[in-house]
Amino acid sequence: VNYTLPESMSVSISLRSLLGQKVLELPLVENESGQHSAQLNLLEQRVPPGVYFVDFQAGSQRKTVKVTVL
Repeated sequence: VNYTLPESMSVSISLRSLLGQKVLELPLVENESGQHSAQLNLLEQRVPPGVYFVDFQAGSQRKTVKVTVL
């Protein structure tokens, strides 16, 4: 997940199933302003194959990305 922050702020990233159940949540991270990226190693986390949504939140910014785990 790529994202840009206008100022320093805390960022949360979580993974939910198609039914809305939270599957995984990364620890809250404080980021400086600028461009960033976060990688989710879903195989290491033993996430079963399927379609999921990655939710990103930083301050009032929210972004959701649909991902498929094979």
